[in-house]
Amino acid sequence: MLHQIILVEIQRVTREAKQHTDEFLQQAMDKHQSQLKRELSAKIREFEKGGKRLAALDKLFRKAFEEMTLENLSAQQFQMLTDSYKAEKKDLTAITSALEREISAEQDKMLNADRFLKIVDKYTDIQELTPEIVREFIDKIVVHERSEAWKKKNYTQEVEVYFNFVGRV
Repeated sequence: MLHQIILVEIQRVTREAKQHTDEFLQQAMDKHQSQLKRELSAKIREFEKGGKRLAALDKLFRKAFEEMTLENLSAQQFQMLTDSYKAEKKDLTAITSALEREISAEQDKMLNADRFLKIVDKYTDIQELTPEIVREFIDKIVVHERSEAWKKKNYTQEVEVYFNFVGRV
């Protein structure tokens, strides 16, 4: 069933791209750009939040060191505090590094309509879904939960198909 849905979606999008190239590209660009901007801004906010927490951890570490020097903290308490700060800092550093890579990838991923059209032009009439076609056209497929889990026969299930270079069309 999923196989058929993907085939129909690819056929629909390629037909639309061939018949109404200018309108298709404008619509795809608008939708894809806004989607990428939302994802990118969310990642940037998360990245900034992680950076602020890393700065706060550095201040907390310095403060704990000052308290230990002033003999307001025992060596054991200082060690316990700094161990937890170091662990959190290590995790946050890994997360922010991954976010930085994702942000860079998202910025590089901004719409390239010409590349999508080259793929569309490569295939004249797609009648069968092959792994090569799926790799060239599909970025990702999101399958949502069934509308009514308790019904065995009659239910709906949303499937979102995201295409390379143009996103969800």
